Amino acid sequence: MYEVSEDSNGRKMHRLTVLIHIENCFTIINGMEMDRDWIKKLCPSCKPNNDTSMNTDDEPGLNQSRGDVVELKVLKSQWYIHAPDRNKLFLTGRMIEGVLDQMNYYKSEGFL
Repeated sequence: MYEVSEDSNGRKMHRLTVLIHIENCFTIINGMEMDRDWIKKLCPSCKPNNDTSMNTDDEPGLNQSRGDVVELKVLKSQWYIHAPDRNKLFLTGRMIEGVLDQMNYYKSEGFL
């Protein structure tokens, strides 16, 4: 969702929120093919919220669970793009290839 708001100094702030769905996405991490349900195994408490109203007060798409952050550097990806109306944008992952650390990045790029 694209929003324009003003901060306390009157400056315009632009915000773009994109909801993604990566369940059942073909995924390769660090050169290893992951199971189709890898995201469920990684974060079993993160269940998708079917509310697509884009309520910005409570981060739509998650059930308010907070935990560890996993940073994935995406090298290649393919997405289906859904734009149901003018202010909403949804991405459904088709294929993601990424790495978790710098050493695997160098290996994927052929530096080592």
